[in-house]
Amino acid sequence: MSARLPESIVAAAVAELEDKEAQRLKEFKEEVIKQGIELKYDDWCYVRFLRARNLKVNKAIAFFKETEAMRRELHADGIVAGFEPPPTALKAWCHGWYGLDREGHPVYHQAVGNVDPSGLLKGGHASNILQLEMCSAEGANIMYEWLSQHRQELISQTTMIFDLQNLGWKHLNRGFISLFTGNVDSFEALYPETLKRVLIINAPRVFEYAMTFVRPFLTERTLNKFVVVRTNPEAVYAKVAEFIEPRWIPQRYGGTVPDEETGISFAGPVDPSNYAYAHFNPTSSVNISKREPHTEEIELATGDVFRWSIGSQEVNEVAMKLTNDEGDIVIQRSCSVSSAPIYDFYRADQACKLLLTISISSSKTKRVELDTTVTCAVDTLRSHSYAYLAAWWRRHLPDFEPHLHTYPWLSEQAAWQAYEADKQDTLKQCNSQPDAALDAGKSEDLGFQALLNSLTDSQDPVCRSRF
Repeated sequence: MSARLPESIVAAAVAELEDKEAQRLKEFKEEVIKQGIELKYDDWCYVRFLRARNLKVNKAIAFFKETEAMRRELHADGIVAGFEPPPTALKAWCHGWYGLDREGHPVYHQAVGNVDPSGLLKGGHASNILQLEMCSAEGANIMYEWLSQHRQELISQTTMIFDLQNLGWKHLNRGFISLFTGNVDSFEALYPETLKRVLIINAPRVFEYAMTFVRPFLTERTLNKFVVVRTNPEAVYAKVAEFIEPRWIPQRYGGTVPDEETGISFAGPVDPSNYAYAHFNPTSSVNISKREPHTEEIELATGDVFRWSIGSQEVNEVAMKLTNDEGDIVIQRSCSVSSAPIYDFYRADQACKLLLTISISSSKTKRVELDTTVTCAVDTLRSHSYAYLAAWWRRHLPDFEPHLHTYPWLSEQAAWQAYEADKQDTLKQCNSQPDAALDAGKSEDLGFQALLNSLTDSQDPVCRSRF
């Protein structure tokens, strides 16, 4: 929902609100308390919801409640630790964080024009692409914390570069439009007012027509943040450099940073060898029908993650249900698996026993392929998203060098260790006390090891609670 920003920095930002916004914030919190809703986020989170609804308190509260419900349904709070995207989806989709804008906001890249619209949904399930985008947005909340500490000012928004080079009529098919507008709609609902600006570059003629599909899902406040640049390379570089220092600009936009060093996936054609089913390695195969579903019992400790992937070449749609000891439904999904298997997860807030049920609508017996794993809480620190955050942190660490002391919860020794490891690729002993995962020798990458040390050794209980 919101970054866990330093209290002093949030307080300073709130103190600078205009009188009208400050009054609406007061009314918002009073009404929320009256409705019996816990005030578990910082004030800036509520400011975002108010601004997203033009300071209309009742509308902002309704929006807030809808977002909370949506986050529970999508298990957003556990997605960074829990979701492991299929490697084929990572290659097929365009995404990546690299660089900071001139005001210190992180920069997110999406080269949508490079996406292979027909191959994308064979490289990864549509719902998994949405989860991948959610991982990026949730990861941004952690970046906001780091950057706010570093600059000692509020950083809670992102600058986005939206590259439309190669966008054409092939992208305007029903499947791709549905996926893309679904992502846009979810982002507006889950992360209001976290966009600083959107630089739309290399916009072709088809852009205006494509916007007719997207515009209904965007608020006027968001649309007003769009900056559109056509396909002239000099104009593209000039506009990007207006907001982002040249040292953070990839070569494809006229900068000096090799594209492969940015950590950005610029997507591209998806070869059949990179379709999701070509890399799907299930551990079991079960025969099920409408009358004979497949069931599995799972036992989880607090913080454990249960992951599963389901596919089938014999049936189009598969339904899954996860229930607890009391029979309450924890997760219920029904989705097509004809083009790609689906991957999903559940992270346990407390110790529990669950029952997984997989069913189909056909009365005939069909084969469904399945893979299930349980990952203990400590090992979830090695999820894809945490590893990506560690890599982002290491790429940007030179910018933090003079200000490492500004992190009261960040081990300076761990930070320097990661920096030295990046330069020399040597193993050094960290002075901060390692956590259980590191004691067990499960982290082989020193930069990642140092990042985990800096977070798990935090004296800030809020920071520690995430892990």
